[in-house]
Amino acid sequence: MQFPTTLRRGCHRPLIPVKLQIDDGRYVLIDALIDTGADISLFPQHLAEQLGFDLSSQPDGMVNAAVGGKCSYRLRDVTLELRRPPDVVRWKASVGFVDLTMSYAILGTRGFFEFFDLNYSARSHRVEIAACDPLPA
Repeated sequence: MQFPTTLRRGCHRPLIPVKLQIDDGRYVLIDALIDTGADISLFPQHLAEQLGFDLSSQPDGMVNAAVGGKCSYRLRDVTLELRRPPDVVRWKASVGFVDLTMSYAILGTRGFFEFFDLNYSARSHRVEIAACDPLPA
């Protein structure tokens, strides 16, 4: 599955559309940055609220930001989906939700890289994603 990079602020970024879905069929779509330096996949908390998640009983986790500081998150299992017709890939993962304004979600090691192999080409402005077998469904 190949995705073109997205030109933002004069820089090509590996941003891809991701669908978060819950068991009753509700879902949200968001652009997500593929980030090899991120320990965990993170999404804005307002998406959890749109999906009806109550994160209040979930324990806080902490990650360090690359530019310093810490970020608190709450984990939740979700079904994620990538689409690039004719291909559709779905998997279940634990992702973090943060109470911060985010321009896009972050796809990191936990929740994303643990399930996929990637080939990123800055020169040709594309990212190729191949699912590892088997994906948790």
